Amino acid sequence: MKRAIVIALSVILALVVAAPTVLAQSENGVPPGVVNFSFTLDKQNDTDTTLPASFGCDFPTGFDVTGKTKTIVQPDGSWIVTSPGFYVTVTNLDPETGGEALTFNATGSTHATPRPDGSGIVDYVITGRNVALDPFGVFLNKGRFTYSLLLDKPTPDGNLIKIVKPQEGKGQAIDVCALLS
Repeated sequence: MKRAIVIALSVILALVVAAPTVLAQSENGVPPGVVNFSFTLDKQNDTDTTLPASFGCDFPTGFDVTGKTKTIVQPDGSWIVTSPGFYVTVTNLDPETGGEALTFNATGSTHATPRPDGSGIVDYVITGRNVALDPFGVFLNKGRFTYSLLLDKPTPDGNLIKIVKPQEGKGQAIDVCALLS
């Protein structure tokens, strides 16, 4: 199944929140560390579907993330993020229609390889069960998908993450926004 502009939540969570902590506090050979955090996304702003502000549902959503994660740094500079016992609860925060929440097992893995040209572009392969955000909603993805992000060079509007190559792959995508509407 091909999806345009899908970013795996597990990758965003691992890179933006968990990975810096895991990389700073652990080394290869150490068991996965416990993660427990929450964040919210405003109603999506789809004026530029290459930026993170366009991700999510057409209503504000809350995310509660629990479980374990580990970043394994490879000798070539690539890394693998594992997520055993990883759960994501997604909540509709709309004051008029909100309140419903769904919890998903998201124990997939992420393989990330920085391009050797120094461009700041990282190529990703995600496999298994992942909660994913995109301008079309929030999805529980099951399968194997690839995509590329620009991570370390800020865009003119200050964003540190920009979609370079939209996600494509094979698998199933369950529309979480539709389930919470």
